[in-house]
Amino acid sequence: MNHFDTELEKSLKTDNIHYERLPNKDEKRLINKIQRKITFAGSQIDWKTLQNATDLSHMEKSLALTEISEKLNSLAVQRVIFLGDSAIEYAYSIAITDLRRALDIFAEFPQHTYIFPERLNWIACLAFEGYIDYADLSCDEA
Repeated sequence: MNHFDTELEKSLKTDNIHYERLPNKDEKRLINKIQRKITFAGSQIDWKTLQNATDLSHMEKSLALTEISEKLNSLAVQRVIFLGDSAIEYAYSIAITDLRRALDIFAEFPQHTYIFPERLNWIACLAFEGYIDYADLSCDEA
């Protein structure tokens, strides 16, 4: 486990956030699922190719994270996955009840962090460049 994962897990424990570090095989399965379903432009999601994509970068960060939390809570899922593309080596499953606090923690890491339920019918990205986007993927399943 690298330095970033150690710091992440320490922060999650300090904030009493219930999490599970996913096994490598589950992480690979989720990455394959994302790559099959979503178009990328370089190392980032090509948000223009998704129906119902929303850019929250114009909003104050705290308000944008609250909107993401509210959208995910409206899906009636129990857990969401946090998957980073560089700094953090592991994927993490977080209880929906801890989502808002977890978003604050993950937003501090220098990477693109993807947040989604396991069904992958919705996805958000917190980018280290300051971009915050999300999309309802259920419209893209047709």
